[in-house]
This record gives sequence, C-alpha cells and structure tokens, in this order.
Amino acid sequence: MAVTIKERAVAFLISFETGDRDIVENWVSENYTPHYPDIGNGKNAILDFFDQMQTMDIKVDIRRAIEDENYVVVHSEYTGPMIVMDILRFENGKIVEHWANGQEKIENTVSGHSMIDGNTEIKNHEKTTDNKALLKELVDDVFIGGDYDKMSTLFNDDNYIQHNPNFADGLSGLLKD
Repeated sequence: MAVTIKERAVAFLISFETGDRDIVENWVSENYTPHYPDIGNGKNAILDFFDQMQTMDIKVDIRRAIEDENYVVVHSEYTGPMIVMDILRFENGKIVEHWANGQEKIENTVSGHSMIDGNTEIKNHEKTTDNKALLKELVDDVFIGGDYDKMSTLFNDDNYIQHNPNFADGLSGLLKD
C-alpha cells in the first residue's frame, strides 16, 4: 500500500523523536529547502540537523495533519513545550520545501481555549473550495491589502474561536487593542 504525503509528513516530524534516519534519507529531496535560518539547503543539511537533534530528548505530539494537493500542514506540540505549525511541500513523494513556525505553549489563554484544542479531523469536505476562496480573500484583501473593515464580512463573529493565546474569541476579541 502506498504511503500518502500526509503519512510521510507525520513520519518525518516524528523521526526527530524516534531517530529513524531512513525516513529523512528516503523521503527528503536532494534539493530540500527549509524556510528558516537554522538549517541550510539540501538533504545533507537536514541530515546534519537531524543528527544534532538526536542529542536532545525531543518529543513530538501530532495533533492534526491536513493534506491539500502537494502540501501538508501539521499542527503539533514539541518538547519545550512549543506549539508548532509545519508546512511541507512535496514533489514526487519527497519533501522539497518546509516552513515551520513555533510559539512557546501558554496554558492560561485570553480565550480560555488551548493553543491546540479543537477538531482533529476535517468535516464538511464539500466546503473546501469555498473555504479556500474565503481564506484567499482574507489574506489578499485584509492581511496584504489592509482592508480591515472587510473582516466583518469574512468572520462569523459568534462562532469564531481563537487559539492564539493573546486574543479573545470573536471578531471583537481579534480586533481589540
């Protein structure tokens, strides 16, 4: 049975805990590009980083992984504790690009929600195209274009749950100074 890129992404991240170097050797492209400053480009650079990580007691707790075309987004809790969002891009079954962003875990959040709680499985697959269009509109018009007034048309204020530890639920919580 073929291994999906979602399964490969999860196995890749967990390999830093398990020490399974074969995963990195077999599922990372020679032209691997990490988009963070601690690791150079290429498979050898990630293998060197992998070897350094083996000297630490790393634990990775995957909370959710979402596959979309050639991308996988993984939301995890790492030793530290850190909450991390990894985005991996695949070509021909191998990881070619990797973005990662983490934040120290905060227990007492403004919203009362943890940074990682919530659904772990996608529901309403039939809404994927519409949701992607909505997200693109948010990024293009609000985050890039600066049209913050448009946020009220893009968020369902009564149902907007915030996982950023510094903001309350709802659009009003997001916009509060």
